[in-house]
Amino acid sequence: MAKLRIRVFLSPLPRDDGRVKGWQEDWPTPSGVTLTIGKTHLEPTDRNGLTAWECADSEEHDIKVAGLDEFSKALVVHEDGCKEELRGSDARNGIVDILLLPKDDEKRLFRLRTLHADKTPLRDVVVKVAGKSFTSRADGDVYATCRDVDLVEVSPQSLDDDRFVPRDGDFVINRGGRPPRIDTQKIYYEAAPAQISVCPEYNGDPVIGVVFELTRADRLDLPPRRLATDATLTKLVFDDIPKGKVFLAVADTTAATHGSTGQRVTAKPGSDRITADVRAGDDMKLLDQFEFVPLVFRTGRVLHRLGAPLANIEIVARQGDLEVVAITDADGVYDLSQLTAGKWTVGLADSPVDVGGRLLTADEPAEHLVDVTAGDPPTEVPDLVLGEEEHGIRGFVRDQDGQPLKFATVEIRDLGGKVIASRQSGEDGFYEWLSPAPGRFLVSVLSADGEPVQRFPVEVNSFADGSIVYQRRNGHHAPPAPTPPPAPDQNVVDLSTFPILTETVETDGRAPATRDGDRAGSYAQTVESALRDVLGWRPGSNTAGFQAALAGAFELREVQGHTEFDWRPRGYAVQADLGALTGAQASIYQRAKNVLEQITPLLDGLTPLDPAADPQDTEATRTVIRTELGELVDELAVEGGPRVQRVDELFTLLLGARNPRGRLDPDTIGGQLAQLRDRFGLRTTRVGTLDEERIVTNFRIVVDHVLSLAAGWDTDRDLFSGISSQTSLGTILIQLSRSLDVVAQSVQETVFALNTVFVDEAQRQTIQLRLGAGIPRILLSDLLDWVVRVTTREGPRLIQDAGKDGVIAIAPVLGQLAGLVRATETLVTLPRTDPAYDKTLPDGLRTPRVVRALRELAGQLDDTVTLAGAVQRPEPPEIVFVDHAHVRGTTPTVALVGRGFTPHSTAVLVAAGRPDLGETESQQVDTDCLGRALCTFDALPAAAPPGLTWLITLVTEDDIRSNTVEALRT
Repeated sequence: MAKLRIRVFLSPLPRDDGRVKGWQEDWPTPSGVTLTIGKTHLEPTDRNGLTAWECADSEEHDIKVAGLDEFSKALVVHEDGCKEELRGSDARNGIVDILLLPKDDEKRLFRLRTLHADKTPLRDVVVKVAGKSFTSRADGDVYATCRDVDLVEVSPQSLDDDRFVPRDGDFVINRGGRPPRIDTQKIYYEAAPAQISVCPEYNGDPVIGVVFELTRADRLDLPPRRLATDATLTKLVFDDIPKGKVFLAVADTTAATHGSTGQRVTAKPGSDRITADVRAGDDMKLLDQFEFVPLVFRTGRVLHRLGAPLANIEIVARQGDLEVVAITDADGVYDLSQLTAGKWTVGLADSPVDVGGRLLTADEPAEHLVDVTAGDPPTEVPDLVLGEEEHGIRGFVRDQDGQPLKFATVEIRDLGGKVIASRQSGEDGFYEWLSPAPGRFLVSVLSADGEPVQRFPVEVNSFADGSIVYQRRNGHHAPPAPTPPPAPDQNVVDLSTFPILTETVETDGRAPATRDGDRAGSYAQTVESALRDVLGWRPGSNTAGFQAALAGAFELREVQGHTEFDWRPRGYAVQADLGALTGAQASIYQRAKNVLEQITPLLDGLTPLDPAADPQDTEATRTVIRTELGELVDELAVEGGPRVQRVDELFTLLLGARNPRGRLDPDTIGGQLAQLRDRFGLRTTRVGTLDEERIVTNFRIVVDHVLSLAAGWDTDRDLFSGISSQTSLGTILIQLSRSLDVVAQSVQETVFALNTVFVDEAQRQTIQLRLGAGIPRILLSDLLDWVVRVTTREGPRLIQDAGKDGVIAIAPVLGQLAGLVRATETLVTLPRTDPAYDKTLPDGLRTPRVVRALRELAGQLDDTVTLAGAVQRPEPPEIVFVDHAHVRGTTPTVALVGRGFTPHSTAVLVAAGRPDLGETESQQVDTDCLGRALCTFDALPAAAPPGLTWLITLVTEDDIRSNTVEALRT
């Protein structure tokens, strides 16, 4: 029993053409075609048009075709012609070529391919060719036939109820005869634009003069589209809208009127904007989504305490979830005419208000209740009076029994311990101090002997509570009773709503010690803090990291028989764990170190050739150059990369202004080396003896060394200007480790901000974040703990164990965390009118301090993702085998099978053993089919003799080369 391979193909030539003797490489080989040979049903053809048949006899069998509706007849192709029956002996080299014919025996064949705009195949699309309908297959291919004419009209039809339309419309194919080969005509489809129409009305009359604006949610950077109604245009149509979320709102009703009387109207609060999810091809008609009400003028003023009007102040009126905003004009007037009947609360939108650098708050009452009624006269809205915001501390001093302590001395210090004020409590124990500015202060009460006790920090931002319970200690007496203090200054608002702000916070941003006073934990924190501060190292189990940090933090030297050390402070990072000097930085540092060692004795051995040289001046110049060279070596050794500006400055000081591409001569050099040359008189014109020539030669060697080092720096300078794919791995890991630690500390700052607004650890474990459709809910505590775990344990461990692969693995996790934190920030800043507003979230999450902490955390995560993204491991393409290759005339074509083929690649042909013929680059490389590449070349070199073996290599857009294989022989 013989097993034969059967290849099914279509031909652009009529069956009676003498050139149809077998399959040719450009002819279509459709997949999914099912053949029935005799009574045997074969498997559907693969994407190369191949299937298999086990032939049990030598008799002839009929062939039936299924799976390609437009083609129903099959012919077995021989060199001598075609026949309708198949027998096992028809195979050539184990393959039987079967040609499919169209139903109507039409003589023209076209191959079309329907694709999405992103180049993915589009199936079940109807395409009319010469008026006849054809449907695209699973791979997007359309095989169309028609009669033999030169011009053929192609009309792609829309898809999915006109939601997807052909990008380029109808077109005409001009074949100009019967081509022996067939090309693929690609038809791209895109989402059909949508439109939204709106007809603003009041009491059945159209509203004239109202302005609407449309904003795309995915392009908030674009200005909104605006349309306005007028006497002739009462229906507005926003067309050509891409699919996605849009915001449509009433933007201006200044000139809005209705009816023959021209009565003024305005948009009703809460009914002046909508959010719509637009699908491709939608025709949305918004008839009654926008409501309008008659306009009644209600104006108020905002004034300074001194009577001056205040402009550009934002006023807000609230009624439940509704908000109406107004801005004061140059006269301090604001207009809330659009308020509807009901009770509204009117006040400042934000407090305090920054006016010319001064922070102003509203005098009591800060908010006013306004009961709006319809009719005349219109309801009045209040005038608001603003004044400078005051900061301070006030509270009561009491004993342990709760009794007030009269005339106790309360001392206020800054964080540096300097006393800035003291106050005495009154007969009721009350004291008060006004601060010139917000800040953090230390408050303590003095004992009878004048010693401060019970000192605690107080955060002052507008106002703060500084109440004290005096606890008598051994050896101390009750506070003395000095003369009564002067009367208190103006009232300071109480800050007792945030008592947690007075808790002690560690200066390094880490969480404070446990409340139960665990002494072992306190000692461990002290040791950990010392290691971080002295060594710049995160304590852990990595002994090698500790040793590297210890060696980097101290410099040892032998002095008169004993060892001395110098401490070199290091910025905190896990650099000792993860990074090192590698790549270009290690190379140029080693060169600079060698240069310094080689030229130091030459520099010290220089003597002046100018008899008038001042010994003090010459020695000073020599010292300056030696110092600058030492600074240059130290700068090139900085972990994380040298500062480019600093290295440039040192080279400029040594060599003067220079052109990196120019060639400098020791006799024309500038900078400190020129000063050394001139003060010592080291010019060839002064040489008179061999010793003098040796001195000048040594100077020229010094200059050449520095110039060579500067040339190396110019070559590698761009590698230190920022992080890129060319930056050495060691430098990236150092900066990445620093960034990971910054993220971990940002989490601690976020936790502290949450604690200050009463969102403690227990509550964080119950807060569910609903971050949008398609994103599973996550607890706030789990999200923060995830970030800490990735940045302090999982990320460093992966990078330590797997190096570059570890960075590549952790990068998407960091990106996901950045997206989740950014989504959390968006969630807590949504206005109440937004449909996604979550009422279950505590108010503390929406405070500016928490929002700012989340924004900074997301930004730090974004920066870390950018750093990690600089580490890449591009995989080269691999050619597995050459499917087929031939040369027609002088034009070679090579079909490759392999992996890693990418768009925009090129291919090169090289003659084996003939480098003089150079490389022949491809005209185009078609990589549309996965794992296959069709390379077409213009022509082989004219000087190439026959009988050569040609090798092919694929080159990606990033200049990454594949393996080289034999392509063809000529």
